[in-house]
Amino acid sequence: MSRAYWVKLSSSVVETIEASDKATHRIELEAVVPEGEMQEILDSALEDSDWQKDPDGKTFRKQIGEVTLVWDTEENVVEASIESSQQASRDVRVEGRAYSQSGAQQDAERKLKQREKAAQDAIAGEAEQLQKKLTKELGENEADRVREINGVLQKAYAEAIKRKARRLGNITSVQEGTSDNGEYELTITISE
Repeated sequence: MSRAYWVKLSSSVVETIEASDKATHRIELEAVVPEGEMQEILDSALEDSDWQKDPDGKTFRKQIGEVTLVWDTEENVVEASIESSQQASRDVRVEGRAYSQSGAQQDAERKLKQREKAAQDAIAGEAEQLQKKLTKELGENEADRVREINGVLQKAYAEAIKRKARRLGNITSVQEGTSDNGEYELTITISE
């Protein structure tokens, strides 16, 4: 009489899922005052807006939600990036059956390879979902990024225009504010 053999095998499929996305904003900085002075004004506006200066002295960083902004003041480019990594794991258990020990072992190993491949495919699906999530978050963050960038540029241009006005004559009044439609207004009166 034949005897049936059962072989049980188990393993774990563990992978680190990493995903990232980025967007680039090109800045056209008009030199209202000489270029070096304009650069100094921009750096000051960034610091006033809570951007952190990197040790290299030419880039500034700021976090908006999960998105990191890096403003390269030499290239006039702002890069927005988001990234995430996580561990994904699947436990795999199989059972091989045959009328010989080696047959049961081979059956179990064949099934284990199939299940490990299915587990890897499931993890790849998780990686795709994570990538889609990050891309969506980056897109949803765009309005906040643009508002932040425009706020810094507004401060820089306002200061540059004030400095330029001082060079043109004696400033008698400066009025800054927001119009009824929410736009920034700067009025400078100069006497010669």
